[in-house]
Amino acid sequence: MDKNTPPSHESRHREIVEPIDIEIDQTENTSAISKKQIIRGFLILLTVSLIIVLWFVVSAKTIVVEISPTPDTLELQQGSIAVKLRDRFLAQPGEYQLVAEKEGYYPLQETLRIGMLSSYNVKRTLRKKPGLVSVTVDPPARARVYINRRYVGVTPLSDIALDAGTHTIELQRYRYQPLWSELQVAGAGQQQEFSFAMVPGWATVSLNSKPGKAKVWFNGELYGATPLKAELDAGTHHMELVHPDFAAHIADFVVLPNQALDLGIIELDREPSYLIVKSQPSGAVVYIDEQQRGTTPLTVAALPNVDYRIRLSKPGYRDLSRSARLATGESKTITTGLKPILASVHLEVIPNTATVWLNGKVFGRGDQTLSLTTTNHTIEVKDSGYQPHVLNITPQAGQPIHKKITLALRKSLPANLASSITNSQGQQLRLIEPITFTMGASRREQGRRANEVLRDIKLQRRFYIGTHEVSNEEYARFDPEHSSGSFSGIDLTAARQPVSNISWEQAARYCNWLSKQEDLPLSYREADGGLIANTPLLTGYRLVTEAEWARVARVQADGSLLRYAWGDRYPPVSVNGNYADEQAKQIVGLTIPNVDDGFAGPAPVGSYGSNKFGLYDIGGNVAEWMHDYYTIYSTPRSQVSVDPTGPTSGKHHVVRGASWLRGTLSNTRLAYRDYREKPRVDVGFRIARYAE
Repeated sequence: MDKNTPPSHESRHREIVEPIDIEIDQTENTSAISKKQIIRGFLILLTVSLIIVLWFVVSAKTIVVEISPTPDTLELQQGSIAVKLRDRFLAQPGEYQLVAEKEGYYPLQETLRIGMLSSYNVKRTLRKKPGLVSVTVDPPARARVYINRRYVGVTPLSDIALDAGTHTIELQRYRYQPLWSELQVAGAGQQQEFSFAMVPGWATVSLNSKPGKAKVWFNGELYGATPLKAELDAGTHHMELVHPDFAAHIADFVVLPNQALDLGIIELDREPSYLIVKSQPSGAVVYIDEQQRGTTPLTVAALPNVDYRIRLSKPGYRDLSRSARLATGESKTITTGLKPILASVHLEVIPNTATVWLNGKVFGRGDQTLSLTTTNHTIEVKDSGYQPHVLNITPQAGQPIHKKITLALRKSLPANLASSITNSQGQQLRLIEPITFTMGASRREQGRRANEVLRDIKLQRRFYIGTHEVSNEEYARFDPEHSSGSFSGIDLTAARQPVSNISWEQAARYCNWLSKQEDLPLSYREADGGLIANTPLLTGYRLVTEAEWARVARVQADGSLLRYAWGDRYPPVSVNGNYADEQAKQIVGLTIPNVDDGFAGPAPVGSYGSNKFGLYDIGGNVAEWMHDYYTIYSTPRSQVSVDPTGPTSGKHHVVRGASWLRGTLSNTRLAYRDYREKPRVDVGFRIARYAE
């Protein structure tokens, strides 16, 4: 069609549409869609979260935790859902671990079970860790330390773990006074150091003499020559100054702890002065200036130009007083006759042929009327074919006594005695035959003490003696309540250890108890609230007499006297018994050097070899109570003592033998004589009885 030709009606309604390219911005549309989706998703998540939080808040349980002191960290672990809000938690029901920690305290970790209750209140207290304590003493040394009565070691000590609070401490150190105090321990791992100043239990003693170079003996030990300074333990000490050209000076003095004592210059007398006191009858107790010095006849060294007041006392006799003053080198003898206080005793004896013995001497036959002193007497009535009858009486002035004594027929006795017997308690005893020997020690013997006077002894009666010292186990059958106790942390109560910490009277009562078990006559009887020996001694159990002990401990086959249980030289070359040695250095000052017997305290009885009589521990383990009252004998060597049993009265009893607390040259000698009134941790006993 020509372009100039006008279009027709149909053509006017038709248009040819030519295709063209259109570019659409797809990034803009995608971004709009993503934002909508994110917003919608966020709203959904927020809604869900709010629902969950709301659900958690509505359904959660409140847990209030109060911990003292406030911990450094506090958590609920290993459970369901728990949220901490200051001092409390919100948690769903379930099982949790409550964990709290604070420096210096033990961590707290425990299981909490949360149920359906709406709230829980948990209160806990953290436990402090122990403190670390160090202990030292001044002056520095090894002191034994007991905390809350438990032994923990010797100083210096460090890093002892102790709970916070107050603790008691005791310090023990040889030759120092025990110290008690309190420790205030902070705990929580803190380190604290406590230092204590210990006060010496000894003091320095100084003395000189005129002339000089006199040998000085304290308590039987040679310390040197004047002028002298020595450290002595607190207490009473016995001093002897010996110079070859002068009289010995003897004195007792008291040392106070940590207070130096100067005894000054002691002038020795050119010639000794002696006071000799005799009485009729003998055996009277002599008091010089009201100090008991022994029994008559008595010889004591005296100071010249001093007025002495002398009093003699003997039961059944009136006291007698005298005075004396001696010049230098003078020996003065005072002889007195004591006036008896008499009472009448009439004896009706059946059969009338029986012999009446009064205090060991024949008095007559048949009926007797006796005029006796008002003291203890032993009357024994004997006749052939009859059992002897023993009567112990203490008559009173103005109160006559009438006694009827009928003898019982004698039971048959074995002709021969067994060399050893076993008693009702299973204790073995050995038979000892009669002998004559010498007791005591020569003045030349090193370590000799003034009370070891040489005496001639004749033992006529055969006797049995226990092979072992009486043990805790054996003594407990008689007295179940007794305890031997302890010493410086050493237990003394083991069954087979020797019994100790008992008095002489307790030992004597044990002997009487043994006699009753076997229907034997009692060796001891009640008098003035205590026990005294019956005289003469019969065949009941008793303590060993001092003469019997010396016989079995010292006398050898050739009659010579053994100096130590192990031989004649000090120290021993091998272990022979239980003494203060290397084991006891922490508790005893003077010990046997270079010897170790294996026990710091007492050993079980019979732990070492026996002597030639089959007796164990005769020289050591524990020292032993003797039957005898203590005295210093002045009997002339020409007079032989027959079956001596010691004085009839006194205050102290003899103790013989060394022990686990004794280890010096002097006190381990078999001639060493000690005496006691009260119990001691290292004193026990063994039993004996006459065989016939």
